[in-house]
Amino acid sequence: MSNMEQDRWSRVKGRLRSSVGEDVYSSWFARMDLESVQDESVHLSVPTRFLKSWIQTHYSDKVLSCWQAELPDVNRIDVTVRSPARCSAPAKEAPAQVESRRDEQKSAAERSNGATPVSANHDALGGSPLDPRLTFASFVVGRSNTLAHAAAKQVAEGRRGDPVMFNPLYIHSGVGLGKTHLLQAVTWAGNAGSERKVLYLTAEKFMYGFVAALKTQTSLAFKEALRGIDVLVIDDLQFLQGKTTQAEFCHTLNAQIPAG
Repeated sequence: MSNMEQDRWSRVKGRLRSSVGEDVYSSWFARMDLESVQDESVHLSVPTRFLKSWIQTHYSDKVLSCWQAELPDVNRIDVTVRSPARCSAPAKEAPAQVESRRDEQKSAAERSNGATPVSANHDALGGSPLDPRLTFASFVVGRSNTLAHAAAKQVAEGRRGDPVMFNPLYIHSGVGLGKTHLLQAVTWAGNAGSERKVLYLTAEKFMYGFVAALKTQTSLAFKEALRGIDVLVIDDLQFLQGKTTQAEFCHTLNAQIPAG
């Protein structure tokens, strides 16, 4: 993307933020990227199908008007879902951290045969895809995330029957500061042992799974499957939409928390 396009995109995002407000912008547009501007159309991308659907349904006219204030000839906004590898940008690191990360990646590659069964077991439970790079070993700990990191490790390292210190554990921060990294790290570490089943789901996957179960009249089996999980990890909880789905999620919590 050229400097001119970057400046133009920054101005459009500024108009959009002023138009919808900071809370709405952070929830729905903070992870939207500009891909290209071609003739009379603008191509944007988001990380999930749910975000794409929500923006197209509720905000397409507003996004278009913000672009038309910058480029009057634009008459179409195209939103696509980008590949998972591009959904999160790595944080800037000091040279020593970069060197340490390379050593960790090399070690991980040398023992990659041990990571495959963990991922396969997780997929067999119906979980959302896991990124093998998002582990505790690759997480950069700083003053702002020390508590979250320590709490996440406590959850990941617990054993079946142990007292549960954080239940539920809720991790909150701005966009791109490592929430997904910590949640997937909990899943990788938890499933590396043989005692517990740890399931990682995006809010989108949880919603689609529940709706599909309702349509096929298998909602009881869906509920029982979730209640058989030792540690249930839900990512992007702010995107959990619909009263029925939210109610079912609360029922799941009410069943999981007393059970430890």
